[in-house]
Amino acid sequence: MQKAQEETKWCFLSGQIKALEKELVSNIQYQSLISARDHHELLRALSDSPYKSVLRQEEDLFNYERILNAQVSAKLDWIRKYSPQPVVYDYFKVRGDIQDIKTRIKSSVSKIPQDEDLSEKKMEEGQLWVSSLDHGEVPLEYYDACREIMRKYRQKRTLQSVDFEADRQMLALLHKVADASSNEMMKNYTDTFIELKNLCALVRLKALKGSLDMLSDILFIPSPQFRLTMDTMRELYGLPGDKWPVILSRYGYQDIFAAYGKSQEGSQEIERKCDDFLMDILRRAKYIPFGIEVAFAYVACFFMEIVNIKIIVIAKLNHLTESLVRAKVRQAYV
Repeated sequence: MQKAQEETKWCFLSGQIKALEKELVSNIQYQSLISARDHHELLRALSDSPYKSVLRQEEDLFNYERILNAQVSAKLDWIRKYSPQPVVYDYFKVRGDIQDIKTRIKSSVSKIPQDEDLSEKKMEEGQLWVSSLDHGEVPLEYYDACREIMRKYRQKRTLQSVDFEADRQMLALLHKVADASSNEMMKNYTDTFIELKNLCALVRLKALKGSLDMLSDILFIPSPQFRLTMDTMRELYGLPGDKWPVILSRYGYQDIFAAYGKSQEGSQEIERKCDDFLMDILRRAKYIPFGIEVAFAYVACFFMEIVNIKIIVIAKLNHLTESLVRAKVRQAYV
């Protein structure tokens, strides 16, 4: 009886999501936004987009971060309200909250002089940022994550150490949520997400000329049975970039890294290709009539859409070229 009721709720939510998918930014709308010559033209293009009610005037563009983050919060609240299980909400709340914690920590520690001691007391005070996140009950894992990020900064005193550790903590929490869900699509997507994030971290570490000994500090390998093992990552780190596709062809990632080492392609371009690879996985949910998969794919694509809108707004406010914007924007779901 309970299972039947749950399936009915998923069916209802999936029907609503199928209708909402039509309101995601389409490829045609993206072309209009990207080709806008300046932020004035961007506002006109946005007036024919799903964001016409929240990005209406020049002042809104300068407050894009707050406005778009509010859109994400509203979408997650909607998912939580209508989902028979909280798993989709939990998953994407973790992604958003760890990103928020990372931003807050980087903003704070960047103001601390390099020669100032980062005391235990100051680290404990830093955990108060976690309490101000916009949700009711703060998971204990968030405090642990915040403390570990601060510890890594205390050891290394670089903003890169904050990035690496925040990503590790996020991947660990996402793996925990996905594993508890027992949903194959969520688990497969998360495993792929972890592998690609680890590879991107490896690319960044090579660019920084970091030590091989640092791999265990920056990568999250859930278990020795994980497909992309620590040994494989060490092997990749010791190879020039143009040799990576041969190794990564075992995992289907060779196209993402086809130009790595042969051109000036950097970590941002590789991250865009990784996101496009993940989008292809999410599109498979279009052929599933109802269930967790439909909600999960929709929210993941909405998150990516928000990233794209932020990229476009920043680009137009800073007068970046159209070709540069096209190189940064991710694929659309619709």
